Amino acid sequence: GNVVENFTLSGENLYVKWTGDTEASIAKMVPITVVTYYDTSSDQPTLDTVVGGQNIQVFIEGEQYVVIVTDASGKATTSVPNFPSLAFKLNGLTIQNPSPATGAYEDCIGLNLKEVIEYPGATYVSVTVRYVATSSLQNQALPTSVDILSGPTVIVLTVGDTQSYEAPDVEGFSFGGWYLNGVAKSDSRDLHLCTFLVTSDMDGATLLASYAAVTPEPEKEDIGPTIAMVALAFIIAMAALIYVLVQTRRF
Repeated sequence: GNVVENFTLSGENLYVKWTGDTEASIAKMVPITVVTYYDTSSDQPTLDTVVGGQNIQVFIEGEQYVVIVTDASGKATTSVPNFPSLAFKLNGLTIQNPSPATGAYEDCIGLNLKEVIEYPGATYVSVTVRYVATSSLQNQALPTSVDILSGPTVIVLTVGDTQSYEAPDVEGFSFGGWYLNGVAKSDSRDLHLCTFLVTSDMDGATLLASYAAVTPEPEKEDIGPTIAMVALAFIIAMAALIYVLVQTRRF
């Protein structure tokens, strides 16, 4: 990257984050201890409610900073930059409203897994997207030719979301429509457009943009000059015949 000049930093246990070429965020590193527990009625962990062995993702300023693992007592200790935007997630789901713990877990940040366990969040499916030239637009589920754009791409979609795609024009091919496991999904007004609701049964499905090669028409022979030449020859022949007849009658 670019070299930053005339920059002085002093102190110990400091965190520096560069933004762009010149701006930097500086914070002091501070130790934290968290405890993971599951309690439907209380906001404080007890010896009976701790849940150990959890991989907790620690986020700073919206970016994952470190992953810590709680032990059998539900505790994990690490050091983080002292930014106010400290957040915790389990399996990508935010643990809401962490608060200082008291009692047996005083000086810990209590992470109640209640919402994470009871509301496991979104379900995801994997769908393969292909842009394929087929030999028959009537049989889209089993492509009989090769991918004409980039190879098959696997995308991860969230169940319940609405997805939209638009197929590009490809020179030398005509577009036949979008198909999801052989079922037409193109917009009725524009084959290039495809919009559908993601459902759980789509996991492993193939979304196919179907193209067919355009066979160029053979060049037509330009017969205009030929016809003209034949007509001219006919006229000359007739003129010659008339001339001969006239001369014959004179004699």
